[in-house]
Amino acid sequence: MTERRMPALPVARLLGPLVLLAACQRVPPPAPPLPQAFPIVAAPQPPAAPAPAYTERRILVSIRFGFGDFSIRPESIPVLNALVEALNDARLRGVAYEINGHTDLRGNFAYNISLSYLRAKAVSDYLRSHGVMSPPIRAQGFGPLQLLYPQRPFSPENRRVEIVALGPLMTR
Repeated sequence: MTERRMPALPVARLLGPLVLLAACQRVPPPAPPLPQAFPIVAAPQPPAAPAPAYTERRILVSIRFGFGDFSIRPESIPVLNALVEALNDARLRGVAYEINGHTDLRGNFAYNISLSYLRAKAVSDYLRSHGVMSPPIRAQGFGPLQLLYPQRPFSPENRRVEIVALGPLMTR
């Protein structure tokens, strides 16, 4: 049997199309440099202006509330009457206030938010009904978000109301 051979092709004839194909290929542009994992940031500069002279003042009013209750108890009336007298003093006129209600961690979160608001509103209503009308008073509830005793989240002492003096009213 005779062996069949393929005709010999010149190497240039085989490489020609490969060289042409390689010349037609686009070379991708170089990859952009990778961003630094932790960019270098300049150190923060201290503020140029000093802090305002007035600082927030909190008055902790020990008004006890029962579990799930927002009614003012009789033992809290003397405390509230003293607060009415203080807020009606001429030295405190023109100061805006927040009345912030709080709960402990027991119960549903949404319920506690609304219960704390009702506690703050009960105190606000008492103050207004006893003549504290001149400064704006805003009642708001924080529920269990600002516990007085975070190490004891279920403690009854966390059920409280705070009066916050916001500062002098701005005239327009």
